[in-house]
Amino acid sequence: MGERNGRTLAIVFDPHGKLSFTENYLPTGEHLVVVLSENVAETHLEKLRRTGVSYVFDGTGDTKYTQALTAIETLFSVQTLLLEGGGIINGSFLKAGLIDELSVLIYPGLDALYGMPSIIGYQGEPDERPAQNAHLKLRQTQALEGGVVWLHYEVQNDR
Repeated sequence: MGERNGRTLAIVFDPHGKLSFTENYLPTGEHLVVVLSENVAETHLEKLRRTGVSYVFDGTGDTKYTQALTAIETLFSVQTLLLEGGGIINGSFLKAGLIDELSVLIYPGLDALYGMPSIIGYQGEPDERPAQNAHLKLRQTQALEGGVVWLHYEVQNDR
C-alpha cells in the first residue's frame, strides 16, 4: 500500500492494468489508488508497489465495485466518493445502484455531433435497463457565470 500522507485520493479504474505511473500522486497532489481486476499480472502490481501507488481489486458480475469500494472504505476510511467519470463508468455505477446524487453542468454551447459520449451510457446487454429503478428528484438549480446552469438531483433507487 502506498503512502497517502494525509492527501485526498484520486481513484482510477484500470481493470486490465494498462496504465503506467511514474509517481504515486497526481500533479494536483491527490494520492493515486488504482482499482484493478484480480487477473492483472504480478509484474504490473510490482510496478505499482515500487512507485507507491495504492491498489485494490474489483469484483465481477453482481459484486462489481462492491469489493473495491469496501476495500477503499476499510483502508482509507472513505465513505463518500465524487465520481467524475465518463458515460460508461457513470452508467455502470448507476446500474449497480451506487449513485445517490447527480450534478449536471449545462454549458451553453452546441456541437451537434452524432454518436458522441453522453453523461451516462451503460454498456450492457440490449435488454438491460440500467436506470429502470432510478428516479431523479431535483434538489437545486443555480445559474452560474457565462450562462452555465447547475442542476443538482437526488437519485432515488427503488430496489
